[in-house]
Parts: sequence; structure tokens; C-alpha cells
Amino acid sequence: MEILNNIWTLLTTSNALNAQLITTPCIFVEAYITISFFLLIINLSASKKSKILYVVIQSLIGIIINFFIPSPFYVFINYISFFVLIIVIYRTTIFKALISLVVSVAIFRNHFFFSGKCIYYNL
Repeated sequence: MEILNNIWTLLTTSNALNAQLITTPCIFVEAYITISFFLLIINLSASKKSKILYVVIQSLIGIIINFFIPSPFYVFINYISFFVLIIVIYRTTIFKALISLVVSVAIFRNHFFFSGKCIYYNL
């Protein structure tokens, strides 16, 4: 029971570093959901290799900017990296990438639910 009590105390204590460490795996889930949604919007079939490449690169960018850039700004940099990676990896037009970015932002406008911030804010 002592271990469970320690884990519960760790999870409920408001510490920014703990929240970032706990939410780091959620960044991979967010990248996968985003790319799946993007491919669905523009009706593009992609290889498993390109999907994995996108998820890994976008997740690494997300993890790095999550730890080093303050909260309101990392969301914008995350979306810019989404836009650039879509153009580079999937060789789409700027218009298609922009449309998918706008639709993704409109659907996932509560960004903290998909990056795991709901754990930190007890939602």
C-alpha cells in the first residue's frame, strides 16, 4: 500500500516537471492521431514507413519543445512542424497541408486533452 500511496502523491502533486514526464508518452499518441486524421482528410494512402517516420520525428520535436519552450508557444511550434513535415514527408502541396492543418486545429482546438495535460489539470 505504501507504493500506491507514493504513486498517488506523485501524480497529484502539482509539479511541472512531473507533469511533463507523465505526459510525454501522450505526444506519440497525438502524433499518430494527427497523421491518421490528415491522411483521411486528403484521402492519401501512405506506407507504414512514412507513418512511422512522421510519428517519430513529430514526437521527438514535441518532446524537445515541450521541455524547453514555455507553454503557450510550444503549441504554435508544434503546428508549424506539423505543416512542414507534411509537405516534406508526404510531398503534398502547400494548400493541402494548410487545409489539413486548419481542420486539425479546428477539431483538436483543446490541445491539452491530446497532449495529456488533462492529467496535470485533474480533468
